[in-house]
Amino acid sequence: GLLSEANIQEVHALWRHPSVEEIRDRKSSLKYRHVAYRMELPLRAHGRGLYERLMETLAWADAALWRKLPDSKVVYPEVEYIVYDARTGSPGGI
Repeated sequence: GLLSEANIQEVHALWRHPSVEEIRDRKSSLKYRHVAYRMELPLRAHGRGLYERLMETLAWADAALWRKLPDSKVVYPEVEYIVYDARTGSPGGI
């Protein structure tokens, strides 16, 4: 698979990094049943190998489906860690 158990544990550990912040730029008209956290900076700084693997996978997907990256001079990838709390019985989503 794309992520090993060690990769998954690394993502969970990076989510707890002090630089990770909740994303609060969502549309107020939408009712979100999840909490999202911005992860690209701590992932790039502290999980470089995993970050590069994910970016290579994204580039592969773009080449296979959309072919937009070759037209871009610069890109700003955004990585989110999304927490769905299903303890109430409600599925996550928007």
